[in-house]
Amino acid sequence: MKRRLLVVAAVTMVCWFAVAGARFYITHRSPYAPPRPANISPDATYIQGPNGRGLWESCAVDPNAVQCVIANVDGVVRQHGPFIPYAGTVPRTQDEIVITQKSGDGWISLANGTYLIPLEHNEASRRYLDFMIGNAKHF
Repeated sequence: MKRRLLVVAAVTMVCWFAVAGARFYITHRSPYAPPRPANISPDATYIQGPNGRGLWESCAVDPNAVQCVIANVDGVVRQHGPFIPYAGTVPRTQDEIVITQKSGDGWISLANGTYLIPLEHNEASRRYLDFMIGNAKHF
């Protein structure tokens, strides 16, 4: 009887640690993506933000430019239109558009090292990236 109780206790502890470990991994290691708003493209990437207030970002290559959309977690569009490279090369195919978690509300970071910024009204994005990349000593 005592041995059986010890086995049950050991199995319970192992299961508890497995569940706790899985919960920790899911909440702290994997990017969380909230429900996608109806107006957000199926290929949009969710950029993790503080307190679950991240951004949805997507880009499409067209013959004249790279068209991007940056929207808040609720789907409210913050930036849209043609984007140009701040650093790196212009993506020529849709396969080159792999958005990373280094993106923000005024720029899009691609896996190949390219930063895309809006064609118009991009002064704040340029200043911030200059500072973050080390091209400027202050923001």
